[in-house]
Amino acid sequence: MIENELAARILLAFDLKEPWSCHQTYKLFDELHSRIFGRKEVDGDRIVTLYMVYLCVMGKLGSIDNQLFARYGLTRFLVLYLLREALETDELGKKCCLNPSTFVKQPQGKARFLESIDKVSQVVVQLIDGEVKRRDADKEKEFDSPENGRSQKKRRQNESRATRAFRGSEVRYCCTGDSHGVV
Repeated sequence: MIENELAARILLAFDLKEPWSCHQTYKLFDELHSRIFGRKEVDGDRIVTLYMVYLCVMGKLGSIDNQLFARYGLTRFLVLYLLREALETDELGKKCCLNPSTFVKQPQGKARFLESIDKVSQVVVQLIDGEVKRRDADKEKEFDSPENGRSQKKRRQNESRATRAFRGSEVRYCCTGDSHGVV
């Protein structure tokens, strides 16, 4: 069973691209409710599929060296958001974000979908880990939680760093195994 609050947070981070709002639980079923759940694409299949993506992301957080950052409540939603940003660098990834259930419902689709999400999320987490290490090495800057990334300029800088490694061919390779020249 998926709790309503968790489903709302997953949809807020992945679909609405607002991971920094996921800690505002009082808003999830108040002012954000219609934006989160009142969209035609939100149904049980989407929620279950995105929950599987969330579980995959949760399994990767242990590989972040800075466990304070990894266990911070918004980090999982930041990773979900950046995973979507990475997927959207490719047309196939965009289609997957719009309707992931169509990929899951194909023959052996669930296993292939989860394998693809596993690969892309692993790279996203590695990029985040590298960025956190870089910031940790700069002792003059204080700990920078995902919540501190609220300004649009700062978010765009962080997004570009985390998705720079992804271009269409890399995502397509992760999703289909078709390298098209990717080494």
